[in-house]
Amino acid sequence: MFQKVQAEHKLVTKHNTKRKSVNIMEKVIENFTKVTDELEQECQRNIKKMKKLYKNDQNKGTGRAESSLTLASNNIETCDQEIISEIMDQNQNTTTNTNIEVLVVEVQVSEQENSYTENT
Repeated sequence: MFQKVQAEHKLVTKHNTKRKSVNIMEKVIENFTKVTDELEQECQRNIKKMKKLYKNDQNKGTGRAESSLTLASNNIETCDQEIISEIMDQNQNTTTNTNIEVLVVEVQVSEQENSYTENT
């Protein structure tokens, strides 16, 4: 009888040990699942942040490029305007130059030099 009780006690102890192991494993799995879910959510948030930052950087880069192109275009237009104005000023100076002086020279010719005689 003692052996029978001792055998049952071993079975109960073995069963309790297995049950404790199962409980511990269930808790480990539960905690692992919780941690992996939290990590996955954090990764998703980080991915969204990175995408947003990348998009903002792209927009800033595009904005900077557009701004540079606009500035370059404005500079070219200004330069073109200056060149056109200079050319127009030069054309006006050559066609309507108010600094042109008309020189009038009077020449006096004596009667003797003015007559023509034919030598025959």
